[in-house]
Amino acid sequence: MSSCSTSSRSASFDSEKRIKKLFFEGKYDDSLELIRNLLSTLSDYDDRREHLVILGSQCLFELELGAEIQSFFETAYRRQLQLVPPTVFFVYINYLLHVNEYQKAIRELKQFGEKGKPMNKHEYQQWVKLIVYDGFINHRRYKKAIKFLKKQHKLDTSLKNAIMQQIKLRMAQDGRIKKAATTTTTNINDLAIDSSECSSDSEYDRLSTSHSPPPINAQHTKETSTEQDGDGDDDTQINNATGNEASNAALNTDADNKDASKPCKLNGIVTNIQQRTDRRAVCKLICIIIVFWFCIKIAKKNKK
Repeated sequence: MSSCSTSSRSASFDSEKRIKKLFFEGKYDDSLELIRNLLSTLSDYDDRREHLVILGSQCLFELELGAEIQSFFETAYRRQLQLVPPTVFFVYINYLLHVNEYQKAIRELKQFGEKGKPMNKHEYQQWVKLIVYDGFINHRRYKKAIKFLKKQHKLDTSLKNAIMQQIKLRMAQDGRIKKAATTTTTNINDLAIDSSECSSDSEYDRLSTSHSPPPINAQHTKETSTEQDGDGDDDTQINNATGNEASNAALNTDADNKDASKPCKLNGIVTNIQQRTDRRAVCKLICIIIVFWFCIKIAKKNKK
């Protein structure tokens, strides 16, 4: 009888070695099949069951069959998931957190704390850390983490204080990051507004200078006075004056366009004063041109 039990135990050990070999070789299908066969031969109180079940869940994960981990655990232990050993249950929780099933993981952990198997000190600390670190803190639920931690009266005071310190550090770090992001966004918006104002001011200066009449020079004044005295040809003098005005306007427009292309360095108040001054100068020049135009018309009529 003892020889039969010894032979069966040695066979199971050989199977475990083969399972590990297949797993490290990447043959997860074959390794999982051997794990299922070996679990069916073990008793419920065999310590090797827990290790084999966890290794089988790892095979399922590598085969991208993580959704089958829960049914695999329940089949291996022939009971509900909430009644499996805590270390095995925590493997399932880690899988849920890995696939971003945050709410389901927290819900399962709380149900396990209320209805699951009793946990020893180490398992209880691991249960608290899973909820606080992997659950609340990683998803920035700091108020929930603090509220949950205050209710854990069985937790050691030193460990509770250390976890609370970590929560406060993460809160302060997130606060600095948000403040820096807000400051950066504000600076970018201010720069965009300043650049738009500078471009609009430059555009206004360009338009105002392009539409302003050319200044009257000494040559134009001399020609108009000569025309009033009746010397020379009237049409020739007017054409010469018009040509001079057009050339002067082109030169002034090119110079103003060069000035408008310079970067805007004045503030809003100086820009407003400059705009008002330009408008007054334009009005004066228009009035002067109108007066000279009337003088030319009157001189022509008197000559006739």
